[in-house]
Amino acid sequence: MEFASPKVSARKRVKKYSLVGGIFAVLSLASTIIFLLGCLSPSLRDLGIYRVDVVQLADELLKLSAESNVTNADLVHPSLPQYWYFGYSGICDFFTSSSRISASGETQCRYGFPPDQNVLSVVEGSMRTAVAANGSVTEKAIKTVVSAWGEVLDEVPASKLRDKESKVASQNKAVCALAILAMLLDVTAWILAFLLGEKHFGRMAAYLVACCSAVFAVAAGACAVLSMNEGMHGVISDVGNVSGSLVFLFLGALLRVPAVGGLLPREIKLSRVVLGELGESFVYEWCRKRIPDFSGEKHWSSKIYPLREQGEYADFDYLDHEGYMSEALRGAGVPMMPNWGVGTLYQLEVKSTQGKCNLQPMMLSPNQVNKIKGYNIDSRQAYIIVRVFRVGSERIGVRFFPRPWESVLRGELQLGEPNADGNYPLFIMR
Repeated sequence: MEFASPKVSARKRVKKYSLVGGIFAVLSLASTIIFLLGCLSPSLRDLGIYRVDVVQLADELLKLSAESNVTNADLVHPSLPQYWYFGYSGICDFFTSSSRISASGETQCRYGFPPDQNVLSVVEGSMRTAVAANGSVTEKAIKTVVSAWGEVLDEVPASKLRDKESKVASQNKAVCALAILAMLLDVTAWILAFLLGEKHFGRMAAYLVACCSAVFAVAAGACAVLSMNEGMHGVISDVGNVSGSLVFLFLGALLRVPAVGGLLPREIKLSRVVLGELGESFVYEWCRKRIPDFSGEKHWSSKIYPLREQGEYADFDYLDHEGYMSEALRGAGVPMMPNWGVGTLYQLEVKSTQGKCNLQPMMLSPNQVNKIKGYNIDSRQAYIIVRVFRVGSERIGVRFFPRPWESVLRGELQLGEPNADGNYPLFIMR
């Protein structure tokens, strides 16, 4: 019966993701979605970028077109709203109690991504929305009102409005494109964090993509702010800035990098049992791949393997009948005694750590200390300490100490004083 290595299941336990990071990730993406959904429906009216007072706009346009015979009454038709709210998914008409229609306080929205902010198009759109809502406006009335607005706009200097309207249209398209790119990069960063987060280049790539996403989100917000100084803003000095969605957008940009940081798998401190299980599992797999007759049932002598009696001094015992272990160790560059080979009894004691190889000492029991001293003399038995480090990561490493006591005498290892439990710390000096 072959023992299945617990390496895979144990690795899963060392991956930990931050709940806060997940929340930040959702909020950063949601902030951009909210920004783009402004004025899609009446409930999203206040997520628009700005609003325009229709009566004030008419007054300002009349001042700029002194030659026109059109009056304010010709422009401000009863079916027009008190305010236009502009967002990136539409335009909302808001009727206040001062509007000359019965549905005071009502909001009607029409979709556009991004919406056309040409004044004539907005006026006609509002009136046709009113037709769809109550049918009280005739086609003749629509043409009359649109014609009056057109006459006034023809008298307004192009530099004041018409030239700026085309600029606003381009800016709005740029805002939407940048926001969509930011969302796509968000998803890309999440995928990189989940799939490659344990690798150094994967972490760097995820952070880089998140930074790019944040830059695109900020650029979208900056472009939106700049567009507010064009178009109708160039005519009305006192325009109502709603800007609710802009707050969400910039907040989301700030959350993007910490969100990715939270989504990256983090190392958690392993219990001594799990740490030992992972280290021994690694050594088991290392031996099994290189030694044809190596098995858990025969050679895994630690308490992790439940089908054998626990060994007294080492985690693995292997009597090298065919020279397989000797060949594997030589192939790994392990210094060997000249007469180690066929017939040698190899005992491997695994010492595991989550950190670097020499960051923490290896702990030896008094019996193990006696063993390393005795095995240094007995050339037919090899007691090897196997240091497994960076346990629980994709960069797990291993180092062999084939003659530990000689390493102590050479200063490569240093044996410390016993602790309160009677165990000796063995420090790796180089």
